[in-house]
Amino acid sequence: MDGLAIAAALSELRPAVEGRIIRTAYQPLRDLFVLRVSGGGAKRVLISPKDAAIHLTELDIPNPERPSAFAMLLRKHTRGGRIVAVHQLGWDRIVIFEIRRRHGARVETIQVVAELAGLRGNLLVVRDGIVVGAGRRGQRNRPGSPYEPLAPQGKTDPRTIEPEAIAACLKTADPVAALSKAVDGIGRETAKDLMTRVGEAASGSSSANRLREYLDELIRMAERPKASVDVDAGRAAFYPLPSPAERTEAFWQALDRVRGMSVGGGDGAADREVRIRLRRALGRRSRTAEKLREWLDGAASADRLQLEGNLLLIHASEIEARAEAATLIDPATEESIEVRLDPSQSAAENAQRRYERAKRLRRGRPHVERRLRRIEHEIEQITHALEEVDRGRPLPAEAVSFLPRDRAKGPETTEEPPARRFAIEGYAVWVGRNAKENDRLLRDASPDDLWMHARERRVLT
Repeated sequence: MDGLAIAAALSELRPAVEGRIIRTAYQPLRDLFVLRVSGGGAKRVLISPKDAAIHLTELDIPNPERPSAFAMLLRKHTRGGRIVAVHQLGWDRIVIFEIRRRHGARVETIQVVAELAGLRGNLLVVRDGIVVGAGRRGQRNRPGSPYEPLAPQGKTDPRTIEPEAIAACLKTADPVAALSKAVDGIGRETAKDLMTRVGEAASGSSSANRLREYLDELIRMAERPKASVDVDAGRAAFYPLPSPAERTEAFWQALDRVRGMSVGGGDGAADREVRIRLRRALGRRSRTAEKLREWLDGAASADRLQLEGNLLLIHASEIEARAEAATLIDPATEESIEVRLDPSQSAAENAQRRYERAKRLRRGRPHVERRLRRIEHEIEQITHALEEVDRGRPLPAEAVSFLPRDRAKGPETTEEPPARRFAIEGYAVWVGRNAKENDRLLRDASPDDLWMHARERRVLT
C-alpha cells in the first residue's frame, strides 16, 4: 500500500474504531499484528509494517498460544485503552494511534506508531515521546530513547504538484519511476495505473494536465473509496481496476480477499506453512542486511580515523600524558579537531590504534559490500516467491533452499551440524570451523547473541 491507499484505508478505519475500546492485541505472525476493538462488525485492525498494510479486517486470524514478548508489551499498554484518534503523517506511510487509558489514578496517552515502510517497517509503542517497545529492533528507535520518525522523503504533495512538474516526469525514460519518486503518496502500481489512463504516448502538456485531473480523482477516492479487487493478479485498489477486476463494497473487503490468500484463506495448511517459513527467512536476511548497512555506515569513518592518527603523531610532543582529549590543528586546513584519547596510552599508541582500525575497516568493506549485495538479491528472490505463493502459483525452484527448517521438529536431513557446540560456564557456545559454517551461524543468530571472530585458531577439547 502506498500513501494514498493508506489514506483510503484510514477513511474507512477511523469511523469504525475512533472512540472504541481496545479489547486485546496479538501478533499472529512475525510481521502481522491485530488490534481487536469493541463493537460489532469489522472491528479488527490488521497492521503489517513489512507489507506496508493497514486496514479493517474480518479475517479470523488465530491468536497464537504463546504470545511474543512484544505482543505482551503491546497488549499491556493498549488493552482497555480508548482510541481517541488515528492519523497519518501527511501522505507518508506512517500511521499513529492515539490511545488514552487509565493507569491507576491518572490517565495516560499512549501512541502506537505503525511505520509501514516495507523491509524497514516497524510497530512501536511510545509514551510521552519515549519508545517503550518496538516490534523490530534497530539503532534508530531503541526502548528508552526519544522516538525518532522516519526521515521525510522530500516529495511533492499530490494536491499541489503543478502540471509542469508532472510533464518533467513524463519526459523521462521511466515516467512511472519518476512519478513515484516525485509525488508523495504515489507508489509504482498507482503510478503505472495513472500512466495507463493517460496513454502510451504521454509526454506533452495535455498529457500532464490529464494526469493532474486523474490524480485529483484519486485523491477524492482516497476519501470515498470505489474499491476493486483482481484476485488473479493479487491486487486490491481503492479505485476501479480494469477487467477482470471486481468491485467491492469497501476497500477493506478487497484487501481482505487478497490478504486471505496468505493468512488462512483456504489454500491449505501446507501453503500457510510455506508462507510462514518464507517470512521467517525474509526476516532473518532483513536483519542481517540491516546489520551490514550499519557496519558500512561505520566504515565511512576510516578516513577520519586516519586523519586523527596523523594529527596525533604530528602533535605528539604537545599532548599531555594521561590526557582524555586533545584539540589538534590540522595543518592542511588550519581547522581545530577534537580527538578523544585513551589516557592509559601514549599519543603514538592512540595513533596506532586508529591506523589499525582504519585498516580493518578498509580491508573489510569490499567483503561486506559483496555479502550485502548477495543478501539483498536473496531478499528479492524470497519476496518474489511470497508473491507467487500468495497468487496460488507454485513455489519457485530457487526459493526452496531459503525455507528454514523448524528446529522443534528436528533435522530433516542427515547433514552435519552447522558448527561445533560447547557449554562454557552456563553459556551455549557455537564455533564455526569455516566460512560456510560462520555464515550459517550469523543467519541463525538471534539479536541478543554475541559474535566474536578469533584471530588465532585453538583446538578445543
